[in-house]
Amino acid sequence: MAYAKRRLTRPHIGELPGETAPPEGLDPGLPRRRAAVAVLFTARGKDATMLLIRRAAHRGNHRTEWAFPGGVAEPSDESLLATALRETHEEIGVPQTLIDAWGPLPKVITGTGFEVWPFAGQLCENAHLTIAEEEVGDYAYIPVLRLADTSARRQITLMRDDVTRRWDAIEHEGRIIWGATARIIHNTMSHLDIDEMTDDPIQ
Repeated sequence: MAYAKRRLTRPHIGELPGETAPPEGLDPGLPRRRAAVAVLFTARGKDATMLLIRRAAHRGNHRTEWAFPGGVAEPSDESLLATALRETHEEIGVPQTLIDAWGPLPKVITGTGFEVWPFAGQLCENAHLTIAEEEVGDYAYIPVLRLADTSARRQITLMRDDVTRRWDAIEHEGRIIWGATARIIHNTMSHLDIDEMTDDPIQ
């Protein structure tokens, strides 16, 4: 995982480009709220994988969607990285001491009014997940090779507020990953050479 760490370690959020508006459009009446998520790499056997969670069925605008651990920033959070680590601990039970935080990725903006800052990192080998069932319905480790595979890309059509929209998505074993999560994955993969990633020792 050393190659991914080198490529995704960045010290300053301000240096990163990011979205200024969501592809699906943003209701001008919505306030912009800041959130942060953890893009966590981990080794599963011989595969480099990325951890995703499925939001619980009763969890607001993004219920049942596949997402990264994370949530809305609170005034008590020292930074957006602190937000991502706090929410990750709350949702999957992994303390920040078992996460090697690498650095921020380009922000994305959602049609529900969130400015989402992703932070890349790696789960330590001895990290064990304790799922908060009131927030998380399921979780999965998705192979990085699958996320980079163009054959996994899909387009889905959804109707929201009586408007039909098309969304880029990623499919893996029946799971459909779309919206801001899919865009974060695409942004992350754009920083990685998958051949280099394949040759990199998994550890």
